[in-house]
Amino acid sequence: MPDEWEYPWFATWDLGFHCVALAHVDPAWAKWQLLLMTREWSMHPNGQLPAYEWNFSDVNPPVHPWAAWQIYALDGGADREFLQRIVLKMLLNFPWWVNRKDANGSHVFEGGFLGLDNVGLFDRSEPLPDGQRLEQADATAWMGMFALKVLRMSAELAREDSSWDEVATKFLTHFLAISEAMEDFGTGDTSLWGTEDGFFHDVLVKADGSAERLPVRSMVGLLPMMGVAMLPDWIASDLPEFTDFVQGWITRRPELANSLLHIDHQGQSLRTLSMISHDQWDALLAALLDEQEFLSPHGIRSLSAIHREGVSAEIEGKVLGLKYQPAESRSYLFGGNSNWRGPIWMPVNALVTDAMRIYGRGAGWPSRSLSRPGQTTC
Repeated sequence: MPDEWEYPWFATWDLGFHCVALAHVDPAWAKWQLLLMTREWSMHPNGQLPAYEWNFSDVNPPVHPWAAWQIYALDGGADREFLQRIVLKMLLNFPWWVNRKDANGSHVFEGGFLGLDNVGLFDRSEPLPDGQRLEQADATAWMGMFALKVLRMSAELAREDSSWDEVATKFLTHFLAISEAMEDFGTGDTSLWGTEDGFFHDVLVKADGSAERLPVRSMVGLLPMMGVAMLPDWIASDLPEFTDFVQGWITRRPELANSLLHIDHQGQSLRTLSMISHDQWDALLAALLDEQEFLSPHGIRSLSAIHREGVSAEIEGKVLGLKYQPAESRSYLFGGNSNWRGPIWMPVNALVTDAMRIYGRGAGWPSRSLSRPGQTTC
């Protein structure tokens, strides 16, 4: 962790971001660092990756697949051994999330802390009392991106070994299930998506089964944008079984076709996989590009500026709140040195803007909201 106040220590998701930067200088070292977290002396036998050195059992966002794919591409896209080693370990890590962080098997995940410190109304790293749990927009978004990246890496490996075709197919089904749950499911018919404000929120599920959507507008609600990818042109010819499965699956489950966004551009048929719909993209982009909300002169805020006067909710008879704080933290949570209540966080900014670029090239071209005819999108 390159911070003079805290150095030296590691956090697994921070390490993933660091390794992508390191790959521009020393890709072999970057690969070794990623693999180190997946080795038998670091990864738990149940498949969990360590969070950070003083609490291995906490949960960090699963950025390992994203970082591995970035490094593979930066290094020329030829190191199949590295790709295979990472995917094999992700085949252990993904089920840990499914089995441990999806309490009712709904494909809506409850990751807990997830590195975002005090972005919420309460400390998400602590267990909730009386059997309550938090269904999280960001945890579900991370898992959608996780599935997409393993799908992409498996497809790459399948070009030389057809047995990986089935792995790509498996992670496509995971992605489609998560995408469907993102909008339609939720305990007590309380979806993560708020139709009234066009934004994703965490949902607090109480012991009696009732649920309420928390009113915070933060980076948590923007992260579902990360679940987007364009299928390579060669998939139809090189992975015929995968392609046949997609067509058959959509025929049997037409409701899942919402996650396959199509567009024709200059005679080419582009297919984009997206966790969220066109309408949800439009709504999130409107918030992201609003200078009164998330867009600042320096990047995307981690908490909407509409919370300058604070936001609160009554939970179990207690009024909990937070307030937009774009500079030093005023909270003693996490030692007073961690604040997601407004500052710009470069790594998640990079993920969201990269997702916008992918969406613009694929399903968003020509965009209905980002550009005029003849004008390129972001």
